[in-house]
Amino acid sequence: MSTQKFSFKDKKDLLKLRLYDKVQRWLLPTVGRKQSEEAIKSYEFRDDDIIIATYMKSGTTLLQMLLYQLLTDGRMDFTHIYQKSPFIEETMVRGGRLDKYPSPRILKTHFYYDFFPPEMKGRFIVCVRNGMDVAVSKYHHYLNYNVPDLTWQDFYNKYWLDKNESYFPHVQGWLENEHNFDIYYLYYEDLISNKRSAIEGIARFLNISPTEETIQRVIDRTDFSFMKEHQDKFGEPLPGQYLEEYYSMGFGRKYFSSEQQSMFSQLYKQHLSRFGLRHGLVISPNNPTPAASR
Repeated sequence: MSTQKFSFKDKKDLLKLRLYDKVQRWLLPTVGRKQSEEAIKSYEFRDDDIIIATYMKSGTTLLQMLLYQLLTDGRMDFTHIYQKSPFIEETMVRGGRLDKYPSPRILKTHFYYDFFPPEMKGRFIVCVRNGMDVAVSKYHHYLNYNVPDLTWQDFYNKYWLDKNESYFPHVQGWLENEHNFDIYYLYYEDLISNKRSAIEGIARFLNISPTEETIQRVIDRTDFSFMKEHQDKFGEPLPGQYLEEYYSMGFGRKYFSSEQQSMFSQLYKQHLSRFGLRHGLVISPNNPTPAASR
């Protein structure tokens, strides 16, 4: 099944996909849910797959690089990180193959939890980031790559509140973990502020024992300065001034008006308040299985 190609039957679906950047990588589709679920089923996943599942702008690329450095010799002789850690959605849209990648595969997805079948194989690493920081980081991403004249208010109304792109049910689904997938939860804020601890936790989850030399290489090569120096390997270099904010914490609130903050709080209470989160919207390490809090 892994060699089967998938194509959207309705060309309008392709036209309605969100453009990810200028080299035409693709984001989570806002239409074609049924087609997307069928596409997922067309791929054969493996027991040792490691799938990074995040809402966009929540440390996905950082985790791809972290896992690549942790599980390999860390050579930087690739053109783009997708050669080492493919994006499931992009592979699907392009009719590509996942079976050519050696095990253990490091896969990336922004899909909602329920896009995956209950019998899904593999292990997941789910990283959650403070929602206000996500919103502003996503806004600047759109400014840099897609809509240079986009205002914050228009972004908030058109994209942030769009039910097809909503942060809140996306995170809720992965925290609920209805089908009991094998998931390791971590949060972006600790990934940035205490990377060694995050690496050691991931290593335990994967049942590996990296050497101190490997751990230090992972720390060094996922540092902001190193990834900025090699940013052409992780996406088109950012034309704007906001790359630093992608590694920052707590800056998002200043963009939200009082009314927007109130709406944010309502959505948080509706979708996420029962999970015992901290850092605003982040999983506590003392609550590693959010489904248990239901």
